[in-house]
Amino acid sequence: MADASGNNNVVPVIDMLHFPAQLPELIKACEENGCFRLENFDSILPVQLMSQMKAVVTELFELPLEIKERNVDVIVGSGYNKPGKINSIHEGFGLYDIASSHAVDAFCNQLDATPQQRETIESYAKAVHELITDIGQKVGQGLGLKSVPFEAWPCQFRINKYPFTHETIGSDGLKTHTDNGFFTVVQDDEILSGLEVMEKSGKFVAIDPCPGTLLVTLGDIATAWSNGRFYNVKHRVVCKEEGIRISIATFLLGPRDTMVETPLELVDSEHPCLYVPFKAENGVLWIGIRSAKSGVGFGGHETPSGLNSSGARNLGGFSAFLKEDENKLMNRGGNNENLMERGRVKPESIFNATLLAASGQPFVYGNYSFCSCC
Repeated sequence: MADASGNNNVVPVIDMLHFPAQLPELIKACEENGCFRLENFDSILPVQLMSQMKAVVTELFELPLEIKERNVDVIVGSGYNKPGKINSIHEGFGLYDIASSHAVDAFCNQLDATPQQRETIESYAKAVHELITDIGQKVGQGLGLKSVPFEAWPCQFRINKYPFTHETIGSDGLKTHTDNGFFTVVQDDEILSGLEVMEKSGKFVAIDPCPGTLLVTLGDIATAWSNGRFYNVKHRVVCKEEGIRISIATFLLGPRDTMVETPLELVDSEHPCLYVPFKAENGVLWIGIRSAKSGVGFGGHETPSGLNSSGARNLGGFSAFLKEDENKLMNRGGNNENLMERGRVKPESIFNATLLAASGQPFVYGNYSFCSCC
């Protein structure tokens, strides 16, 4: 299938006007590509509102630094990030929960938004949340589920600016990663490209600008929730030409107070459950090793070094465990080591860390914010 920009076999196109006929294609895109291009969603998120939001975002980035820095962190990955030593070609604002009118109002107050800017931000937040909920419902329908919980899950909002120059051509505006939430809806720049996704073969493919559409990418929680069916696609942003690239990304995270678990309909004798239920807390994913029969874990409640009450070693806010035979795990020596001393390799994601732990390979402890940027 061709994507909306004309490239063949890169990003499938999902037409919001063609449901329920598009349900099989939607699930196929989630499983094989880990991303898809969304079009004809104007009844929920008008293209005119997207243009207005892009204009507001551009104005926000022109604010004085002392005002921009009022957009403080609520969780890791939220709030204002100014260009710095780690990434000199990225600047961003953040809002933790777009479904919260209080949070949206606070965001506007922090940045001294004008009445017109405030109206646009509030309208965009409401519309994109409705769209994300609708996509989630369709994913559930495509899988044959009676219901899905996504409407109650928080959505984090990031707006990003990449001031690409001649000197930065060839540099990463954002390094290769997977998003840690369920999925991300990206309003990409209409002119300047830079976003690339990795196919399962390991080949990076450029995502060309396509005005009036959105790109949806699947994250780590989607892989666990779907019992491994959905592909958490790796992606990056690369500077290819001079210019200002702006993107608006909304992340469907995980539930605040309940467990993320694979629906019973997706588990049977031929498809045993790969992940035990886990909890996502405070928007941060941590790595841990579980010594119970559930096997390898990446998380648990935040505690001092050592085993916490759930049996997860060291640190954490993410209690997910890849099921693994306990004897194999113990023989590999993964349960009785401090993660801080496990080696020099730092995994790119929680899933990579889990696989390293399961195989007994050393790795460097790390924490992973729920969201990233596009």
